Amino acid sequence: MKKIFLLSLVLFVSISSYAQVNKKLVMKHLAEVCDTSNIYRDVIITNADAHSWPALSNYQIEKSFYYSYSYYHGETLRMISEDAFMSAIKFTKYYIYDDFQNLLFFVYECHDCGELILKFDGDNVETIKSSNQALLNENYFLDSKSFNADSIKYNAKSMLRYCKLLWELPDYNSETEYIREKFKEINSMHNLLERKSGGVIGYYADNKLVKIVVKATSYREYYIDKGKLIFAYYPKTEQKEDIRVYFSGKPYKVIYGKENLSKTANGFHDIANKVQEDFNEVILKL
Repeated sequence: MKKIFLLSLVLFVSISSYAQVNKKLVMKHLAEVCDTSNIYRDVIITNADAHSWPALSNYQIEKSFYYSYSYYHGETLRMISEDAFMSAIKFTKYYIYDDFQNLLFFVYECHDCGELILKFDGDNVETIKSSNQALLNENYFLDSKSFNADSIKYNAKSMLRYCKLLWELPDYNSETEYIREKFKEINSMHNLLERKSGGVIGYYADNKLVKIVVKATSYREYYIDKGKLIFAYYPKTEQKEDIRVYFSGKPYKVIYGKENLSKTANGFHDIANKVQEDFNEVILKL
């Protein structure tokens, strides 16, 4: 189902020795985003045995990754939490994401240093609950910048790099930016070698296939990077809207017309599977 590397033992150690702060509150906000009846959790722990560290005494950091899984939809990230146990202070930061890995909620909980709950809507940030700044600053391992909206969004994004390691799930925004740059790069090349086979044209750079154009019954474009399909484009027809599908090993982003389809929607997979099947047939002709 997915790669498992040293996580099973770590998970059991975590559950028995390191309970999160006020998890019911966080799950309430998570329930606003998705169905929480079937959520899985993987864990990465720093200093899993909680040995004493110089100047910190007891020290442990636990990162938990909450996700839904089905055979059809694969893994979908739902939430990441970071538990910190440093000296006499224990606190947790939660990041709740939508289906497209956009940050929706940030929750900070500390037994002795207050709490903060923020709701994100694009560039807009709403404070749902907050202790006063003086109390938040009692956590001497954090400073006031830790509760800045831009800093929180940056940290939420940086956490996504672990998803590639855990489930081969890309950082959607970073991967999409990379693919769009490759798209521009390929289409700016003027010395590509063309090879035709019927209504299929393959374009090669340094003898490597980088683009395929189909001009048969329907027009289509496929873009290849390092031998793998990364992007497909089907223009609008009288029957269908235009289609854009992004791949990182497997499809992770489907845009139908102006709608960015959720990976947990059936339409996502119907389109992505059809595009993959079309590409598999086309590539055999070159």
